[in-house]
Amino acid sequence: MFEDPEDFGTFGRYVETPVDAMPPEMRSAYEYTRRLRGLVPGPHKIWLANPGLLTAIVPTGAYFQTDSSLS
Repeated sequence: MFEDPEDFGTFGRYVETPVDAMPPEMRSAYEYTRRLRGLVPGPHKIWLANPGLLTAIVPTGAYFQTDSSLS
């Protein structure tokens, strides 16, 4: 079914960067996300490629997870 079984789920476009191999700006965004969310889930791992975007998005998600409620 797939030409390369190792490519399943990446669609050939995304390869996750191991934490110890991240450049400083990416590592900083990774640590920032972990501080606010406790983990770095799926979409956030992709957004690490753009640390500025990630550091702008994470606080919004953290707010809705911890400081908002439905009445």
